[in-house]
Amino acid sequence: MGGDADPEKSSKVPGRDPGRPLGACLVIAVGALLALGTWFIFAAGWLLNVPLVSMKDSPSCSSNVKQICLGLSMYNQDWDDRFPPHQDWPDALYPYMKNRRLYVCPQARNIPVGYAYRQSFDLRPIKSVGPPEKTIVFWDRQRQTELPAFRHNEGLWVGYVDGHAKWLKQEAFLQARSHRP
Repeated sequence: MGGDADPEKSSKVPGRDPGRPLGACLVIAVGALLALGTWFIFAAGWLLNVPLVSMKDSPSCSSNVKQICLGLSMYNQDWDDRFPPHQDWPDALYPYMKNRRLYVCPQARNIPVGYAYRQSFDLRPIKSVGPPEKTIVFWDRQRQTELPAFRHNEGLWVGYVDGHAKWLKQEAFLQARSHRP
């Protein structure tokens, strides 16, 4: 009887849990998979030349364009449904918006007025420009020009005559702008 030991007790090492190494391996494997997944996301963005943070200011830009469109709508109501003069449209809309920071695109802070206004709308009646829900009146612009600036993930924010704002890719913008009222 002295040599007979309980087989269950003899196989266990005191103070050691047989499931602990497996749990540690599982935690390490999950951590490695998360790290690998994050690396693939950033590597794909780098390889495809996709700026991962280019849309971070996009909600502010869309809000700016929407506010400018609302200012335009109020201006139109006060001025017999006519558009403001092209040359000083920011000053003409200012009394309706009371915030000059709305004219600055968050991704182009060095441009005092980061949005272009369609020159052909200068003092024209709204009814003469086509369907308001399809007619672009404002868009992101380059410095000192009316040329579009595709700075939001290869697209830009535009404002329509009816007051809504929308993000468009370059091809869609050029197609929509080809319609000349």
